[in-house]
Amino acid sequence: MNMRKNKLLKKLIFPVSVSLFSVILSCQKTEEPAKADVIIEGLDQKIRQSFILKPNEETMSAIYKSAGKNLPGAPTTRADIIKSLLSISGASRNQALHSTLQTILENLKPGINEFRSAESMKWSSPERNTGIGLVLHKDGTAVKSLYTIEGSPAHQANLPSGASLEAVDGFPVSGLTLDEIVGRIRGTADSAITLKLNGKEYTLKRKPFSFDSISHTTWKGKNGDIEYFVIRAALPGTAANLKQILLKMGKRDTVILDLRMLQPGDYQECFKIADIFIAKGKMGSIKMRSTEEIFEADSEILFSEDVYVVMGAKASPYAATLASAMKIVPHIIYAGVDIAAPAFVTKPETIEGYQFHITQGAVYDAHDRPLYETGLKTDIKVLDDTLPGKLLDKPDLTDPVQKRFAEMFGI
Repeated sequence: MNMRKNKLLKKLIFPVSVSLFSVILSCQKTEEPAKADVIIEGLDQKIRQSFILKPNEETMSAIYKSAGKNLPGAPTTRADIIKSLLSISGASRNQALHSTLQTILENLKPGINEFRSAESMKWSSPERNTGIGLVLHKDGTAVKSLYTIEGSPAHQANLPSGASLEAVDGFPVSGLTLDEIVGRIRGTADSAITLKLNGKEYTLKRKPFSFDSISHTTWKGKNGDIEYFVIRAALPGTAANLKQILLKMGKRDTVILDLRMLQPGDYQECFKIADIFIAKGKMGSIKMRSTEEIFEADSEILFSEDVYVVMGAKASPYAATLASAMKIVPHIIYAGVDIAAPAFVTKPETIEGYQFHITQGAVYDAHDRPLYETGLKTDIKVLDDTLPGKLLDKPDLTDPVQKRFAEMFGI
């Protein structure tokens, strides 16, 4: 058996990796009414200054008209919305404010725009820095376990993949953003946590653990050797690690990069990884409202034979960015399913204890098209909703993707 793992020995300080696509917001009670006027005015300023597309007055007026529909008096302007909110006393004001903020952010297009209330931010204190290694994703309104990271508390507790997360320490997660759920799952090292998944409760302890960002194995094909990689993260340093593996592994006829499990990432690192397989040309760019960072491949190339890039239906925006950047040359082939690619850049902004994530930029492909509009089209369609398991010296025939490669390469 020829099997190797490249360990990125970093202590994970997050329990899950999430794509923040939800704008479903928590309406929890706080002791004091929020300063609705300061928050609404501050958000308006942030949107006008930073949102990816500079909104005109007509756009903002339509947003406020929609946001005021459920407030007392059905106000239609920002000033009247503030007056209406201030007329509400106690915790009811905060509930109305949260609903108003949700509507404002939902109507900002394009992008992923959301907020966390001051109450939910209490779960993000620095001492709550240890997780359990459970990767979650949004499936409609449900929050489901995608997979557990090998060696983590979640993996050791055999938490099921594909299960709906219903509660954290008895607190229902319905109505919370993924970011808020992350905050509740995080905690101090060795502290206990109870999760309810598909009606069953699991109690485990939070502990630091090492994370394998890259795993790989060699398959013996009919016409040559194939190196099969599973990339779980595109964090800074991943490209350098992949380079070292490619330099040491010897001759291979084909490389397969399976990105179905890639969740945490950095867009710049995605382009660095793509550059390993491309000798020249524009790979894509990141465009903010008034600036653009263009990514060009350098002349160095470490592998020039066929490369297959595997994507799944639950692909993260980082996986989509990496796949798109690699598609500029014909010897790189995309296998899997057609996917949307909401690759947006958001930055947190804090107003009166509330944290806002406003879309400030987006990833564009080599032809200057935004990925959130084009998505990715597959070359080899494999309908699959599974994830790769433990890597073996032969393809896992229960995995439709690996089974397809076994047929293609005569393994």
